[in-house]
Amino acid sequence: MHGGFGRDSTFNNMAAAGPDFKKGFTDPLPVSNADIAPTLAYILGIQLPSIGKLQGRVLEEALPGGPAKARTRHAHVTSPPTAAGKTTTLHYQELQGRRYFDSASFN
Repeated sequence: MHGGFGRDSTFNNMAAAGPDFKKGFTDPLPVSNADIAPTLAYILGIQLPSIGKLQGRVLEEALPGGPAKARTRHAHVTSPPTAAGKTTTLHYQELQGRRYFDSASFN
């Protein structure tokens, strides 16, 4: 299922291989599809213009010489309750000013 907020949709696999990536590296940090283009552009030495709100980051931790660790901030936001008392909660991580959605629930 694409676009869901269950962990089966938000916790999936991304892999990269080649001389521009660390060998045998498992990245514990959150990543998204939006991070692919900036990372590849960085490797190729291309400057990408920043257009729009959806902007990825360079996955520096996956590159040789990149930092070994970085800290994420885990947080959540909950909607105001409806008249029936129902709320939606969105769980996410923040890294370098970007939010990575983990899951959402309706209670």
